[in-house]
Amino acid sequence: MKFFTSKFMRIMRLTIVIITIALMQVSAAGLAQKVSLSFKNVPLEQVLVAVKQQTAYNFVYTEDVIAKAKRVTIQVKNADLKDVLQVCFQNQPLNFTIQQNTIVVKEREPSLLDNASVTLNLFQGLIDIRGKVVDENNQPLPGATVKVKGGTQGVMTDKEGDFFLKGVPDDAVLVFAYMGYKAVELKAEANMGLIKLEQNLQELQEVVINRGYYETTRELNTGSVSRVDAKTIGKQPVLNPLAAIAGRMPGVVIQQSTGIPGGDFYIEIRGRNNLRNEGNDPLYIIDGVPFSSEKVSSPFVTAGIFAGNYNNSSPAGASPLNGINNADIESIEILKDADATAIYGSRGANGVILITTKKGKTGKTKFNLDVYSGAGKVRTISLLNTEEYLAMRKQAFVNDGITVYPSEAYDVNGTWDQSRYTDWQKVLLGGTARTTSVQGSLTGGSEGTQFLFSTGYRKETSVFPGQLAFTKFSAHSSLNHISPNKKLTLGLSLTGNADKNNQIQLGYTNYARSLAPNAPALYNVDGTLNWENSTWRNPLAELLRPFSASTSSFISNAIIG
Repeated sequence: MKFFTSKFMRIMRLTIVIITIALMQVSAAGLAQKVSLSFKNVPLEQVLVAVKQQTAYNFVYTEDVIAKAKRVTIQVKNADLKDVLQVCFQNQPLNFTIQQNTIVVKEREPSLLDNASVTLNLFQGLIDIRGKVVDENNQPLPGATVKVKGGTQGVMTDKEGDFFLKGVPDDAVLVFAYMGYKAVELKAEANMGLIKLEQNLQELQEVVINRGYYETTRELNTGSVSRVDAKTIGKQPVLNPLAAIAGRMPGVVIQQSTGIPGGDFYIEIRGRNNLRNEGNDPLYIIDGVPFSSEKVSSPFVTAGIFAGNYNNSSPAGASPLNGINNADIESIEILKDADATAIYGSRGANGVILITTKKGKTGKTKFNLDVYSGAGKVRTISLLNTEEYLAMRKQAFVNDGITVYPSEAYDVNGTWDQSRYTDWQKVLLGGTARTTSVQGSLTGGSEGTQFLFSTGYRKETSVFPGQLAFTKFSAHSSLNHISPNKKLTLGLSLTGNADKNNQIQLGYTNYARSLAPNAPALYNVDGTLNWENSTWRNPLAELLRPFSASTSSFISNAIIG
């Protein structure tokens, strides 16, 4: 009997081992099922559905949990199910557990470090905030702003609409905003979940877009039009309106050719259309009147100071828009697609820039005066002093096997004082460029008649030696009237500008960085320019050949309807 019992127990143990091994093989075989997927930036749920179709596994999750998942990009072929799941749930706020033929998806449990951080924040009255910003259809809104009301903390949502704010006061109020949508204010919580924003249809209808010969609203606009308003332009303390919109419009490249006041700009709208850079200039329209895009100074005179823009391959000159007063501009629109040629023909092949000036507003007569002044300096680089420079020069001659210095090597052959030192960057580029702007306007009117009159003065100096400056005067007036029966509309706009640019023909930048530090003094004892027995070209000789460019423009526009 004892023998029989012992034998029975061995058989039972062996049976259990065999069953366990079989179950493990079944489980391993299940996780080793092969899956092929090819998805790019798709919701996680779409990937899980595809996995379900290729395997015998089901997925269990709630809508609230799966809505927090980030989009997935995956490309696998005949990969193990376990490896595929690891890729799908990498960097996700979710994790998964396998229970027989069911995969349960749930929120990831915080780690010990996360719990410690939360505890510390709670002690300080702070919380870490997560959430997702979506539209009415639960589609993510990338680039939405999330800010603490009345504070400085803020962040933008990522491409999935997710955001994370660390160390926010637990009693704070968060403001969620996105262009074209109504802003939402919510009390801060650690898990904000889904924040839905609704479209602001009123804003879409209120923003009027100038399309050239007609106007439309942002809601009804079907073409590609970029717009910058007066508020944005007014924040830029720049001379040229093109500088105020640089980097603010997609598909538009604006590059300044020089830092000299009055210099030109290179502009490309949706790429190059011509091998010649000047052949890419757009059509300018100011208050419905075409405006020339040609340079307003001779390239033979300004080729040195106004270097050819965009790799120095186009004619140098002054920008034609320098005379336009930024304070008089209501908006700038750029037509970038076929609408430009449909309205303006071949002249708009490179795009059209529409500049609309300000008009009078209904209400009491108001006078506004804006005065500001600024200053700027050039950042210099570290160069060799006289001792270091001469050591380098002498070593160069040694390397070339030259023992007798050439007669024209004035810096090392003893012609120039080898103990003299001049920081040419400080002398030639060390000045202070000053900007002064004065803008005044008078506006008002009734429901039927509105008027506006404005005038402006602006002066910009240079860091170079000498009395070099760009000076501009401008005046703008607008009168609009509509009859009581709304059947007659009159509009008159007058804009006049005059500017004068006093500059030298060649800048000092190359001199400042290439002159030997022991080069002679600029002036003789009697105050005349020092030529040091014709052994060098005195850089201040440029002051003896200045140029002065004066331009004026007058634009008028009358509307009777």
